[in-house]
Amino acid sequence: MLTSSPLDAAASVEYGDFWTRLGAAFIDFVIGLPLFFAVSYYMTWSPNFNGFVATSVVSMLYRPVTEAVWSATPGKMICKLRVVREGDYSRIGVQEAVLRFVPWLVPTLVGLYFGWVLFNTPGYREVDGFMEMGMFMQRHQAEIGGVSTLSNLSQFVPLLSALLIFFTARNRAAHDLLAQTYVVRRETLPRA
Repeated sequence: MLTSSPLDAAASVEYGDFWTRLGAAFIDFVIGLPLFFAVSYYMTWSPNFNGFVATSVVSMLYRPVTEAVWSATPGKMICKLRVVREGDYSRIGVQEAVLRFVPWLVPTLVGLYFGWVLFNTPGYREVDGFMEMGMFMQRHQAEIGGVSTLSNLSQFVPLLSALLIFFTARNRAAHDLLAQTYVVRRETLPRA
């Protein structure tokens, strides 16, 4: 009886390239737009800290939950990609999905902290819309300016992780290396 080794699997597998993965991320972004609008609603038009936290947490769970359950986000599924374990090319589990999420966890937690600072700044709960929020932030620059800047800069962490794809073997981003995973073209995986 012949058996295949992980080395045999590696020889036939095609790894997800930057542009296909970017396309998958864009699809996931579009799918997540309703959650983005819900977070914005609870931040600007109807300030509500509990609504802000609830929608932020649901938004945060999208990626690790879908990857833990299906080894792919819906965007990756549409682009025919799958996330697999480094050693044997098997489906990932919860641990790998959570580790892969770390670059997105940073801006999410910083954003939650920024929201907490905003909601605890006197007068913020009376803000009604983007214009008022902008004026409020200008008036309270001393209290929230540093946290706002940190929140904006933290948004670059996932991008920096993704750019590593250009410099690593098998098109691995920093979150792939951290979780010991690959993103591969689904149809090139050997059948079990």
